[in-house]
Amino acid sequence: MNRSRSYIAIIVAALSVTAFAAAAPAAPAEGAPAKAAPAGEVIPLYVSGQHALMIVRIGDSAPAPVIFDTGTTDDVLDTGFAKSLRLERTGASHVIDGATGQGVPGYSAALPRVAMHRVVRTGVEVQVTDFPHPDAVGVFGPNTFAGGLVALDFAKSRTRILEKSALTIPSAPAEPYLGPADDALPAAHVTIAGQVIQAYLDSGASAAITLPLAMADQLPLQAKPVKTGSVRSASGEQDVFSARLQGDVKLGPLTLHDPAIDFVAKAAQPNIGLPVLKRLEILLDPAERRSWIIALSE
Repeated sequence: MNRSRSYIAIIVAALSVTAFAAAAPAAPAEGAPAKAAPAGEVIPLYVSGQHALMIVRIGDSAPAPVIFDTGTTDDVLDTGFAKSLRLERTGASHVIDGATGQGVPGYSAALPRVAMHRVVRTGVEVQVTDFPHPDAVGVFGPNTFAGGLVALDFAKSRTRILEKSALTIPSAPAEPYLGPADDALPAAHVTIAGQVIQAYLDSGASAAITLPLAMADQLPLQAKPVKTGSVRSASGEQDVFSARLQGDVKLGPLTLHDPAIDFVAKAAQPNIGLPVLKRLEILLDPAERRSWIIALSE
């Protein structure tokens, strides 16, 4: 059955550099998995200031880079790359660009086999659409591993796929995903200058903090937001405005003092991007649509 999906993979056209200072992380949260917990299967990531890339091998094809994006419910391949694989169409795609709410043309296909380092998945559904990115042929998200837990450690350039068990599921309360049912995405509650909001945890976004432009008047900013560039998502380009907060942003054990914030008019929800996520360790349970920000065991 075809269902409406969404993804928030961001291609930067000309985006301001976001800088911030942070306090040292607090002690590991209670409820982290015990030291005896299985290490799981490690998938290397290649993390830059812009992206976290994962290498995939589809069938007998040569290895290819995809963006590992926690801000997508679908795996997406570029039309040209998919054509080179001679994939069979299985139906129409109903991908929705989560940044703008607009539909993205394309079609669905099935991958008989995908290998990501030592992790192999079969029968993986992908959405095929135009994805003109200079560094990647598509986007893969945590739902690829929905049978287990996905432990994200961007600072160590890796993700780990863990079996769900009493040793790997934290006893600490989980954060619910944000969004309706099948389109829900990893999220967490963030305190911004005393205001508590729920924000997406979006490793596909290269900006540290992105808020709807309508929120600018609700926050203590050091100056009025000014246009600093533009950002391109799946369905179009829009202006980016930036300003520095007069106050703290708190997410899990991390505190950012007077951070720069980007504002976008068509942002549906607050968004925490890769520059912040690189300073946290996150555990996702895609099947149950829940997450934890904790210090994971080695």
